[in-house]
Amino acid sequence: MTASGPRCERCFGTGPRCICSKLTPIATRTRFVVLQHLLEAKKVSNTVRVAALCLCSLELRTWGAPGVPPEHATADLDGEGVWLLDADGEPPPPLPATRVVLLDGSWSQVRRMAQRAPALRGLRRVKLTVERPQPSLRDAPAGGLSTLQALAHAVALLEGELAAAPVFALHQLLVDRTLAARGYV
Repeated sequence: MTASGPRCERCFGTGPRCICSKLTPIATRTRFVVLQHLLEAKKVSNTVRVAALCLCSLELRTWGAPGVPPEHATADLDGEGVWLLDADGEPPPPLPATRVVLLDGSWSQVRRMAQRAPALRGLRRVKLTVERPQPSLRDAPAGGLSTLQALAHAVALLEGELAAAPVFALHQLLVDRTLAARGYV
């Protein structure tokens, strides 16, 4: 079963999957930079698009445009307090992050992005520990999270559960609308 109706230009939802009327600004102290693979940008299941519509402190950068070297997207991502969220990272250090970098794409695209940018190799890699399985729009490896889920967990880690609640609610709304439109609920 597929959703009917035109695709929303903002959230990419079709028909009942459009969540624009439910979007409200979410403020966080932590600044987030998402490097989004060029091929990920047009996917309906892309959760960072919705995050960028709400999170006031999120900067979305495109990765992989023809003729644009990785250094263009990563030139200012260095220094103390800049973390790269990574499944192979370490537990968070005691000093909080000033900026958190997330890579957005398929699992293989994200691996290649992390390997190809010298600036990313120099960042502190931090792993989020998630104890319970999370609903998702795509199949993910064990412990894998969508970018929106990773953002929510990062906000919870850095600013507390109360600050993260609107981000978790946004993800749940997106999953609920998508599953309903697909006829699963």
